[in-house]
Amino acid sequence: MIPVFNDSTELARQLEDLRTHFGDVEVIVADGESWDDPGSVAVAHDALFIESEPGRGPQMNAGAGAANGSVLWFLHADSVVDPGSIGAIERALADPDAVGGAFRFSLAKKTWYKPMLDASVGWRTNTLRQAYGDQGIFVRAEVFRLLGGYPPIARMEDLVFFRRLRDTGPVAALDTPIGVNPRRWERDGFLRTTARNLIAWWWWDLRGKGRGR
Repeated sequence: MIPVFNDSTELARQLEDLRTHFGDVEVIVADGESWDDPGSVAVAHDALFIESEPGRGPQMNAGAGAANGSVLWFLHADSVVDPGSIGAIERALADPDAVGGAFRFSLAKKTWYKPMLDASVGWRTNTLRQAYGDQGIFVRAEVFRLLGGYPPIARMEDLVFFRRLRDTGPVAALDTPIGVNPRRWERDGFLRTTARNLIAWWWWDLRGKGRGR
């Protein structure tokens, strides 16, 4: 499930990778009123294209509503997936108690701060069992429906959802990496972006704001 907003270039590369690595797996692209024609890109790669009200939460919920599979995997258009990703999900969910999980954060570009960033996100994921949407969150479809999907909030819907997911049952912190686009850190700077993320994490998770809808 890939929510998009003017991401057609990244989407084309993502869909090509998904088809190369995973064949005819069901892929759903949910558009939030883009003007760069993601529908043509989706159709060219045999993906289901749907339109939704803008916003990652509503778009991912719309995509999940159109899905037929028993497991939902949410990806950003600019993520770089590992060829072993689906196998890793299957192994994690072989545990009948596991409700979902996320992949190991790996910045998709070598920078001076990559080792520090990868390690800090790894600590958060492995120790606190908290993941963001850029880590390729996956969840059993029945659990997703039970939780009511992503919350209808403008920001941090991924953090809030994952917190509720981990409160439901065991979540897997996979060692399989997912490449994360560095554009936020390049655009806003490492220190500013990291500080903003920490404040949001404190407010929505550690302070307890993420428990409700």
